[in-house]
Amino acid sequence: MNTNPVHLRGTGTFGLGGEPAVFLDGVRIGTFGPAMEVLSQIPARDVRNIRVLRGAASAFLRGSADGSIHIETRSGPG
Repeated sequence: MNTNPVHLRGTGTFGLGGEPAVFLDGVRIGTFGPAMEVLSQIPARDVRNIRVLRGAASAFLRGSADGSIHIETRSGPG
């Protein structure tokens, strides 16, 4: 498992943890480090789309000052 941190914006921006929020089919599953355990159980063939949102507005709207990663699976909604 990769233990290197992922930073989409500056470390600790606005006093938060420094890792992007991770969403799986619209549900927040945590920050990148802890979410990797969940994500490692999803076969690559089941992933429909991955979006990385950067910037203050998109990060703020999703509750993470350090951006967010959105993974959409084929079995998820929509």
